[in-house]
Formats: sequence, C-alpha cells, structure tokens
Amino acid sequence: MEILAHSLDELTQQFKAGYKKGRYHAEAVYREIFKNGRTSPFEAAELKASPAFADKLQDRISVFPGRVTETIKDGRLVKFITRLADGLEIESVIIPMTNHQTLCVSSQVGCRMGCRFCQTAKMGFRRNMAVHEITGQLFNARFTLGADIKNIVFMGMGEPLDNFDSVTRAIRILNEQKGFNIALRHITVSTAGLVDKIDRF
Repeated sequence: MEILAHSLDELTQQFKAGYKKGRYHAEAVYREIFKNGRTSPFEAAELKASPAFADKLQDRISVFPGRVTETIKDGRLVKFITRLADGLEIESVIIPMTNHQTLCVSSQVGCRMGCRFCQTAKMGFRRNMAVHEITGQLFNARFTLGADIKNIVFMGMGEPLDNFDSVTRAIRILNEQKGFNIALRHITVSTAGLVDKIDRF
C-alpha cells in the first residue's frame, strides 16, 4: 500500500477493512508522513501503543516519493530531477513568490500532445505517472529540499488531463487538510485544450 497514493478517507477504509482499525490510526500515519515528512510512520505514539497492528503494517505499507538525483538553481528558482522506481526521470520546478513558493509538477513521463515549442514533446510519450509519483513531488519539495510550498501548478512534463484519473486523485490528496493542506484555490491545472476532459474536470 503506497501511502502517498491514498486520501485520509481511503486510508481509514483500508485500516478498517484490513486491520479493524480506524481514523485514529490513519490520522497518526498521515500526520507522520504528510505533515512531518517521514518515510516511516512507526515512531508515532499511536502506533507504538498498538504494537500488534504496527507489526502487521510494517511490510504492507511504503512511502516512495522518488529519489531526487539533481537540483539546478537559477537565482531563487530551483529545478529538481526525480528518478522514479522504474528508472525514468521527471522534472519539477520550485518557483519563488513573495512570501512562499509555488511548485510546478509533472503528470506524465514525456507527452503525446506534440506541441512544437515544447521540450518535453521531443521525448515522445513514455507513460502516465501514478498518483504517488505526482504527490511525491510535493513531498520531496517540502521535506527533501525544504521549500515552503503553498501553490501547485500542473505545468510540468505531460498533459495533466491526458492522465485524468491520477491527476484528479492526486489533487484530492494534495488538498487534504490533515495532510499536505494545499487549498484548491491554490492548485492550477494547465491544459493544451482537451475539451471533453475540461468539461469532465
């Protein structure tokens, strides 16, 4: 179970169905990962007080946001490269604002839109990114690179609405108040113009 791919409600339901635990323990796991930036939640007091549950959980959850392999700085702007589990790499950009920072995230490895002005288009399309690979970019920006991210823009590699299900699920996780807590009004989805998906969105 990849925690970065679950909303708090989804994690609560998983704990109820699989372990007869509920929101109390789900919130503890969520806090450790999404608020405190840990890749393991097992230092949480709530899990230490439930050792049998924690033991069952040990080999069944994972937190893998991808590994930051390179950062490129241009003044206060920072581009970082993340290597995903299959070895493919994506780009994200931390953009300086007046009092905080904006994170530009990728949603696909490559792109199939073929826009001639776009560097990513020259890669062609490799694959859609999974939910945890999208949310993992914020995890790394905040906790690996220490950026104070308040805004998200889906303007990185790929066409977000061409990966509709993963992007919309990721937005719900980014918005979760007890998690990353990015307000919906601070999330922008940029599209090349997939009209049917705009209507659905």
